[in-house]
Amino acid sequence: MQDLISVVVPIYKVERYLKTCIDSILAQNYSNLEIILVDDGSPDNCGSICEEYALIDKRIKVIHKENGGLSDARNVGMSKAEGKYITFVDSDDIIDKHFIARLYENLVNAKADISCCDLARIQSIDEVKENQNVKVEEFDGLSAIKETLYQRKIDNSACAKLYKIDLFDEIKYPKGKYFEDLDTTYKLFLKAKKIVATNEKLYYYIQREGSILHKLNDRVINDLIEVIDSLKANLKDYPELDSAVLARTINAHFYIIRNSQNRETIAQSKRFIRLNRGAVLKDKQISTKTTLGILISYVGFGLVNFIYKLKR
Repeated sequence: MQDLISVVVPIYKVERYLKTCIDSILAQNYSNLEIILVDDGSPDNCGSICEEYALIDKRIKVIHKENGGLSDARNVGMSKAEGKYITFVDSDDIIDKHFIARLYENLVNAKADISCCDLARIQSIDEVKENQNVKVEEFDGLSAIKETLYQRKIDNSACAKLYKIDLFDEIKYPKGKYFEDLDTTYKLFLKAKKIVATNEKLYYYIQREGSILHKLNDRVINDLIEVIDSLKANLKDYPELDSAVLARTINAHFYIIRNSQNRETIAQSKRFIRLNRGAVLKDKQISTKTTLGILISYVGFGLVNFIYKLKR
């Protein structure tokens, strides 16, 4: 008998993408699913689309609520979930037909609390490629956090993961905040005894201009600063993570310089980078991207922004 797995889908203003997302969930080769569609007060036809699908498949539950944001929708979906395990799928993304089965298999085989896969950032489903050289690795909580901070084998996204649902007994996504994943995933890893991760790309993040992090303003930047400050405070008792925390922090400040419109905020980020780039550059675990960003910053931050825009 398969364990029941809850799939929570927060939905807001994604009428164009929603059917493709739901279809990819219904196409899973793991059948014992509870699919919770959370209509977060969407002003378009998303609510009606959800109800249409509920008539098609009895595994689908629909929740209609006032708009409260992504975190609130996830939390409300979790509160109604009855599965032993839970996963989150954003309503404008797509999952591979093996997504849940693979994550579940890896979790059970490793006797882990969280199972992760890689995600592919694509413009359209036509870009999806067959997975090759698939690897599965096991981590304790601190090692998994280190991977997310260095932005290597495990992404900090709430998605592309399968969790034992009881991990969320005392952990919720912060309502009304951006970068909610960065604020939450490491807390779940700290609580987990074991995390298993595969490099297999089974979750497809469709990049589009209307997504949250393409709408940058002072509020988004301020939330990032708050989340980074909170992360540093919560991990200060784990000295083995100090270098990784610093590397993630300096990357956050590069992000702020590229995207903030506030001169004082940009100036503060530049000061932080100047003070800490030498120490980060000595860290052999930082990515090539981070290394290049720091080296170019010695020439000038204007050049950093120019190269980033050129790459985009």
